[in-house]
Amino acid sequence: HLQYDYAYLSKLFVQMTNMTFTEYLNHYRISQACYLLKNSQQSISTIAMNCGYSNLRTFHRNFKKRKQMAPKTYRELE
Repeated sequence: HLQYDYAYLSKLFVQMTNMTFTEYLNHYRISQACYLLKNSQQSISTIAMNCGYSNLRTFHRNFKKRKQMAPKTYRELE
C-alpha cells in the first residue's frame, strides 16, 4: 500500500526509532503487560495472550529481558 519495499521501510524505522520493528513491538507489548500486571487481576498467561504473545515462554523471556525480573515478581513488587 505504501509503495516502498521492506528493506527501505525497515532501515527508515531503525533510523527514526533506534530500534528494529520487532524490538519496538516487544517493548510496546511488555509495557502493556506491565500496566495490566499492576492494574488487573488477570492471570499472567491471560495477560501474555492479550498482549499478543501466543507462547508463554516467549512472553517470560521478553519480559525478563526488558524488566530484569519475572512477571510474577514484577506484580508482587508493584
